[in-house]
Amino acid sequence: MRARVAIAIVIGLGGAAAAAPVISPRARMVARGLLDAAAISDGTGDLRALVTVRVAGGAAAATLRAAGFDARELTADFAAVRAGADELRALAALSGVLSIEERRLLYPALDRSAAAVGAPAARAELGLDGRGVAVGVVDTGIDFRHADVRAADGRTRILALLDLAAQRDPRHHPELADYGMGEIWLAGELDSVLAAEAAGIRPSPPSPRRADWPPATACPPAATSASRPAPS
Repeated sequence: MRARVAIAIVIGLGGAAAAAPVISPRARMVARGLLDAAAISDGTGDLRALVTVRVAGGAAAATLRAAGFDARELTADFAAVRAGADELRALAALSGVLSIEERRLLYPALDRSAAAVGAPAARAELGLDGRGVAVGVVDTGIDFRHADVRAADGRTRILALLDLAAQRDPRHHPELADYGMGEIWLAGELDSVLAAEAAGIRPSPPSPRRADWPPATACPPAATSASRPAPS
């Protein structure tokens, strides 16, 4: 049997049309008049939809305000926008808009969720609270400066962090076998970084985000960590 080979030939006629922005389902329903804008408002009395808009090229809020939208800066590329149905349609047609998503406001609920799964009762019955347990996390980032991964005295609760955004530097932990990529940072090194930053001096060794000085709030691009329990 002869193999059939399909060959696709694409001929460009003029400039390529700009891709339509990604729009979350409920924001799209508001724009089409199928859902009241108040359904995705923030409940503060303003009945317009509250959406997060991403704009190419940065200066998102300034760009959107110049186009007549009620925009507030979130980051360089993202802005919070209040809009009705007509404004959402105009927003979707605006050049440079990459995405329009319902802005979900999240609130901590661990006090309720822990009780819902019976965690307090299990702790009381078994006498266990997680102390002494190491937890491995693989994620797209971890902010090692965040209070949630630091003990009351300011020391890190992270045992080790693998920063895959960094190039392998044989001068860093030369005793470890060459694992090909990334840098390993141990608890003591992270504590040194935190102490140096608290004193307002450049840390040595540098932090897992070498270009991040002064320290920012963003997470490293990639990391693996294990949580160290707070000291008793």
